[in-house]
Amino acid sequence: RQRRNFGGRGDGQPQKRITEEEDPNLLKGMVRKGVPIPLRCAVWLSNIIQSSYPHQPVKEAHTYRTLAKVQVLDHAYQYLFESKQIDISDVKPIDFGNKNIWKRVEDCPGKKSMETVLYALSHILGGSIECAPMLPTLAMIQLGYMSESYVFCALREMANHPTWYLAISESEHVAYQRAFMAILGKLHPHTLETLKEKGFEDKYTEAIFRDFFVDILPEPYVHRIMDIFTLEGTKCLFRFGVALAVMYQREWKEKYIYELETSWWDGLIKFSHSKTFSFDLMVKKAYGVHGRGIRQRYRFPRRPILARIIQLEEEHYWKQKLQLVDDFSEDLPAELINVQPLGLVPSGKPVVEDGEPILPVLAQSTAVRTKLAEWLPLSLRFTKMELLFSTNHHGRTLHNLYRCVSKARRTIMLVEPLSTKKDMVI
Repeated sequence: RQRRNFGGRGDGQPQKRITEEEDPNLLKGMVRKGVPIPLRCAVWLSNIIQSSYPHQPVKEAHTYRTLAKVQVLDHAYQYLFESKQIDISDVKPIDFGNKNIWKRVEDCPGKKSMETVLYALSHILGGSIECAPMLPTLAMIQLGYMSESYVFCALREMANHPTWYLAISESEHVAYQRAFMAILGKLHPHTLETLKEKGFEDKYTEAIFRDFFVDILPEPYVHRIMDIFTLEGTKCLFRFGVALAVMYQREWKEKYIYELETSWWDGLIKFSHSKTFSFDLMVKKAYGVHGRGIRQRYRFPRRPILARIIQLEEEHYWKQKLQLVDDFSEDLPAELINVQPLGLVPSGKPVVEDGEPILPVLAQSTAVRTKLAEWLPLSLRFTKMELLFSTNHHGRTLHNLYRCVSKARRTIMLVEPLSTKKDMVI
């Protein structure tokens, strides 16, 4: 029997429309296929807001796609300069630890806009972030599609939620690189052996976690990764870094290894810019199963496991640095002897949102915990803090605060100010 389907299921019942609130993976699948160029400004910022505040309704993030929100953000950004909170004449280039960024944009027409955005961001953050090498690169890419006010808002939210998006200290940056090498060695040990044999492990990881694939992939592919990065965060960089290394490993053995004048790095650039390179295939590889055979097939680590690997690598970094200070404390300059950040132990079971735990964000930053350790006595400097109360973890009532800290002997309260006035007192 022939049936006519006018948008229904064929049985006379209307077809149900699935929304992003009912299926969070719907937006992920659409973003991985690529965001249309005219929509990137709105989609990038709304993705960042949606990922930064998962407890809020999706409709709140969608308001950043409207013209009314554009006017609000433009007015707020201009007010920073009109109210003389930031003197436009004092704007100077800030690299956030990325020493090569200003050479890269030396002849770029958007260099002045980039300087203004990064200077305003540094002023608003109050100097809490000293080393975030990927932050200037993100500003450079986003200014190609977004206005200064939108880029400022996007980077501000990323800096306020660093555990999802980027490293904001030297120790975290090194931990990201080492964690990537550990994951690559677990999933594809032969690829890691080749990378270490050629001596490009540091350069490759810097190209991922500092330069955002700008030195490796063509510009359209970098923007495709940015489409995914705004929603999924740093984890997608691990995925694409592993996928690209594995795809090039086969090409290197079959072709470039026999070209004596071509180094491993030059071959990687040729491969990624060749006509045979398929970005869609790299996406499929990044989100597929790794390994060969039935017994040696691995899935990419889930986000909590990845966070644990990064945490272990950061602890290992600080142990090495403290050992270096103990061995050569008399010969090392004072700026190399840094304070180790306080540990953080979340108490209780975190609230789960879409299969991922919601952890406290105010004390997650390594930079914040390092600054906090500087004010503690030596007897408490190397202890781990147990989280007793967090507004996004336990709620925003004063009753819950007193209830959670009632049995604690020593407590430290971190308060995030919502105003940037210099005369504000906490």
